[in-house]
Amino acid sequence: FLTVNNYTTYLTIGNLRGGKIADISGKKFSNIVTLYVQINGITAGGSDIEIFRFKDAYKRKYGPSNYAVHNAYISKTDNPIYVGQFSDGHFTMAIIGTSIISASQPAMVIFTVTYITEE
Repeated sequence: FLTVNNYTTYLTIGNLRGGKIADISGKKFSNIVTLYVQINGITAGGSDIEIFRFKDAYKRKYGPSNYAVHNAYISKTDNPIYVGQFSDGHFTMAIIGTSIISASQPAMVIFTVTYITEE
């Protein structure tokens, strides 16, 4: 249901820290949703900031109702990354140790999330 060509139909984009979504896809099987997200060109780190949320019409259908498993990778290996997901359908990202991420040294983040929906 979710692709790099249609994600703005489903999501409201928040603060990507100077980056942009380079790839995104989502698959729904029964009430299990798996998301894959790649954000390129991140120029700033920081604590938990909302990166995107499901729009109202899709929150119940695709937004997470139960916390599940997520994996995250950042191209700057000395910068841990944390991705949070919330039952109201929004996702946050925290990048720790932000001193080497800048306009001249941008980072890439890739994460996957699998969760259970209410439908």
